[in-house]
Amino acid sequence: MNHVTFNERLVDALLYQLSAAEIHDYLDHYDQQIQQLMETGWSEKRAVTSLGDPKMIAYQILHPEAPPKRKKSFWLILFLVMTSPFWGSGLLGILAIALAFYICIWCIPLVGATLAAGGIIGGSAAVLLSPFLIVDFWGRGLIQLGSGLLLIGAGLIAALLTYYLSKGLWLAQRRLFTFWKQQRLAKKAVFA
Repeated sequence: MNHVTFNERLVDALLYQLSAAEIHDYLDHYDQQIQQLMETGWSEKRAVTSLGDPKMIAYQILHPEAPPKRKKSFWLILFLVMTSPFWGSGLLGILAIALAFYICIWCIPLVGATLAAGGIIGGSAAVLLSPFLIVDFWGRGLIQLGSGLLLIGAGLIAALLTYYLSKGLWLAQRRLFTFWKQQRLAKKAVFA
């Protein structure tokens, strides 16, 4: 493509979008760029090609805040759809393993909370019922009272450990998702 064709396509893309003076300014700007490249020894065709597609340039002029839209290749989409039985099952398997791992990690605090609740409830029941046993068998009643207090203490320790473990897991999860989100935004910024 030569610079005349480039200018015609750029004018066609900008026509009725900008005033004639603004279009003329952009044409002058790109003509100067082509001339500068040709003065350094580039051919006209190479200089015009290096500027890019006139429609994409017009899109960037008209929408400076938006990244240019990339055309999706029909063949790429067709290829992905046709091969999805091969890679799709593998992807679903990986997602299922990740979900199972995530669930297993959160089962640890669930078990801790269950142990804490069992210790506190069981210990409380043992302490509350020990006076009835002390009346009949004071030795067994004291053992039940001590066991109940021990269970309450173990339950409170398990509750405390479960709280700190859950808090640590929650913070780690937030950091992981924040990191993942920043990486996605960084990739979008690179492709913009």
